[in-house]
Order: sequence, then structure tokens, then C-alpha cells
Amino acid sequence: MKKVLAVCAANVCRSPMAEGILRRLLEKRGIPDVQVASMGLSVLEEGGGASVYAVEALDEIGIDISGHRSRKAIAEELLEADRIYVMTDQHKDVILDALPELEPRVRVLEIPDPFHQGMEAYRSCRDAMLDYFERELDSFLEGDES
Repeated sequence: MKKVLAVCAANVCRSPMAEGILRRLLEKRGIPDVQVASMGLSVLEEGGGASVYAVEALDEIGIDISGHRSRKAIAEELLEADRIYVMTDQHKDVILDALPELEPRVRVLEIPDPFHQGMEAYRSCRDAMLDYFERELDSFLEGDES
């Protein structure tokens, strides 16, 4: 079974959205053998929920992340992942400073943090992720490491 992680800073906005979107896209393609999770590099409150706007933005397209609970990234899970999707180059740098061997598995989406912004910022984030993952998923599933 392949393992995919979505990583951002606090695991309350972008990475839970990415997790929900990835799950939905895999489900739509009929691909059950990929484990998807999300985590944050600097989680302030473990077990906290996704931001209200993140939940609402995905709810608008029929994806429910209301049960999400934030959690901090741990090396063991990062090392087990076949692909790690991070939101910025800064997230990538933090991971690779600690675990440089993960470099071939890390992909940067370049999605700005919508936290403390209005609903439109979350919709923009959601739409950018949908576009990215629609394109990226095929290369991941085919095993392309480039």
C-alpha cells in the first residue's frame, strides 16, 4: 500500500484540505490502496480541528473534513511515506534539514497560507490544490519519481 502525506505548518488549513482532496480524487478513480494523512511541522494544539473556513471550502464541493484532528509531523511517518506534499519551499527545507534522504519524495505545491484571510483565500487554496492534484496524481500512481 502506498502512503501519502500532506504537510503544512499547523495542520489546520492547507494540509487537511489537501488530505480531503486527495482522498476524494483517489476514491473517484477507484483506487483504494493508498493511505492518505496530513500533519503539521509546528502544530500548536494537537487534536484541534481544521479551521472553519477550510471545512466550509471543502464542504462546498462535497468533501467533509469536519472530523479532522491536527497532529505534529514525526520522522517515522515521514520516512514511511512514498510521497510528501508540502505547501511551500520552507516546509520542504525544514523536512530535508532533518531527513535529507526524503528529497526525491517531496513535492512543493506553492500554496500560500490562507489563515487569517477571508473565505475567498480558502476557495483559492482549494481550487489550486484540486488543479495540482488532478495533474500530479497520475505521475505518483505510475511511480514517477521525477
